[in-house]
Amino acid sequence: MEEARTVYGLAGGKSFWLGLRKGKRDWYWDSKTYGTRAHFFFWRTGQPDVTSSKECVYAAYAGEWMTADCDNFRSPKVFICQSKFYELTLKFAMLIGFSGYLPLREKWY
Repeated sequence: MEEARTVYGLAGGKSFWLGLRKGKRDWYWDSKTYGTRAHFFFWRTGQPDVTSSKECVYAAYAGEWMTADCDNFRSPKVFICQSKFYELTLKFAMLIGFSGYLPLREKWY
């Protein structure tokens, strides 16, 4: 439950894409490679709606899962991803007039 609260907090209380996609018979965690078959579902009543092109899944504001067209740009949603945790330790001397830009790979962090 704590993880669910964290995820909804990151999404700002709005609905978001889950990364769950319909295969030929099952639902898979991954976009196009049909990686890991899903074994847990939290479908909203009446879902999944597998008509036409509703092959992607999003979490509604109440947390229940709903299907939608993967190319549904009329209702943009954020996308939540899970990855391994990597701890990065930066050691550098304090610079006078430091702007926040680090020359590490020449990107903003």
